[in-house]
Amino acid sequence: MNRILFVVLVCLVSTAQAEDRGFLRNDSGATIQGSNLEPSAASVNSVGALQVNIDSSFQTGTSLIRTEDAAHTSGQPGIPVFFKRTDSPTVSGGTTEDYSLAGISGNGGLWSTLTPSTTGGWSPYKASALTNTAVTVKASAGNLGGYHCFNPAAAATYIQIYDTSGAVTVGTTTAVLSFGLPASGGGNVEFVNGVNFANAIKVAATTTGTGGTAPATAAECNFLYK
Repeated sequence: MNRILFVVLVCLVSTAQAEDRGFLRNDSGATIQGSNLEPSAASVNSVGALQVNIDSSFQTGTSLIRTEDAAHTSGQPGIPVFFKRTDSPTVSGGTTEDYSLAGISGNGGLWSTLTPSTTGGWSPYKASALTNTAVTVKASAGNLGGYHCFNPAAAATYIQIYDTSGAVTVGTTTAVLSFGLPASGGGNVEFVNGVNFANAIKVAATTTGTGGTAPATAAECNFLYK
């Protein structure tokens, strides 16, 4: 009877020891006993979370972590981003708030939906009674987003657009763009991505595309810019 009880106790003790041998409780994360390359147990804290050391090299030049505004270096590692090819926009599987992949076209363009916003967009400039004295749409570098002009004169009128921060002498200063307006008619265009002006955006109205003569009746124009 005593021998049987002893065997049972030994089994229980052995089982308890085996259960604790998987990990070593190490609340402070201190260095455990032993030497390099010796068998050892992994460390956990008091709630059983695995103690993990992140090697310092992960936060250096070979790291995937990048500091804001840091310069790019050729050959740096990175994580590739995958997209789903859909040659035409289609509703993806799943429902709202499910994880999903962004869709790209066959040539790698990202499908997107433009949503109107209360911020951003083009700024308007009204050039009322525009004639052969240049007026400034924007006094510094920017983009021309489009225009709408009406020509009340009985002959064609041309809108000349200049890229200069200096004074414009209409008929002498070279315009970078010139748009013709039909007699008693108008014209309009929107440049989706804008036309860049390196210095400033200035405009004038004349009877020819490069001349300096004022139209018989001033033009009425509206410009979009940034």
